[in-house]
Amino acid sequence: MAKRGIVLAFLFLLACGSDPPPIQQADFEAAFKRASCEVETRCGYYTSVDACVGAQGFDIGQVMAGVAAGRIRFDADAARRCVDDMASRECVLVPRFHWPASCDAVFTGLAADGDACFVKQDCASQGCTGGACRADECCPGVCAPPVAEGATCTSAQRCPSGTTCRLTGQMSFELRCLAPFEEGATCQRRGDCAAAYFCSNTFGPGDEPLPGTCNRKAEHGAACDPFHGEDSCVRFDDYCDATSHVCSARKPPGAACETQAWSPIDSGGSSCQELAACVNQVCVVLGGPGAACTTTNDCAIGIDCVNGACVAYPDRLVCE
Repeated sequence: MAKRGIVLAFLFLLACGSDPPPIQQADFEAAFKRASCEVETRCGYYTSVDACVGAQGFDIGQVMAGVAAGRIRFDADAARRCVDDMASRECVLVPRFHWPASCDAVFTGLAADGDACFVKQDCASQGCTGGACRADECCPGVCAPPVAEGATCTSAQRCPSGTTCRLTGQMSFELRCLAPFEEGATCQRRGDCAAAYFCSNTFGPGDEPLPGTCNRKAEHGAACDPFHGEDSCVRFDDYCDATSHVCSARKPPGAACETQAWSPIDSGGSSCQELAACVNQVCVVLGGPGAACTTTNDCAIGIDCVNGACVAYPDRLVCE
């Protein structure tokens, strides 16, 4: 009986020890990028995890500076949950452009309203107003309380749950915390509708904006709206085929491709995977840092063409 108890205790310890360890502060950015890229590569948006990691613009240097300065608390256990949830995402547009909810607990702002801040994560309210300046300057803002629904806002402020800070109309530059429209509602612009829908707005003969309707995005293999391109497809690794009008998988380097017809909404693009372009009807990989180039269009996203070579954009200045 004693031996059986020892064996059970040993198995229990093994089970406990099988849980993945917390992710420490110094390792979080790399782990987060890799988890995101594993999904995007599995979904066929990138050709490889390494290529995706090299193209990621995710930079939390300023947030980590806030941790070091005592304005932000980092939670290693929450970081593990965040990375695991990121790695388990589906191939749909909404999760791709939004962190999993568990990631909200990784950084907790400690600065009170009225205190100086550089990013919203510095603040307990998650709202840092002002402080806008060039990437090579340090201009602190001020922590501000959350904005009420319907009130004017900025992208640096926090809106109530269920609302976002968005433009109020097609030709308006005013931002307010507003709930997104549901299926069938009249909409004016991209971003008006809830995540599962797209706005079918168009333009008149004189290029005047015309309202549309919030329509449900199409699943892979279903009919899509070529005027709105990939916006009308659910999966981020799909494009709207200009000929068949069907949400279709993006094509890998070397495959035959077609450049999508330009529209005022979709702004063009091609049927190739990310980091590739359709050149002479073939998907060609865009250049990474150090590759030869003629224009910035020859280089991958986030990389500029300088003196005939692709050069990565410099990191934003980290302020203390």
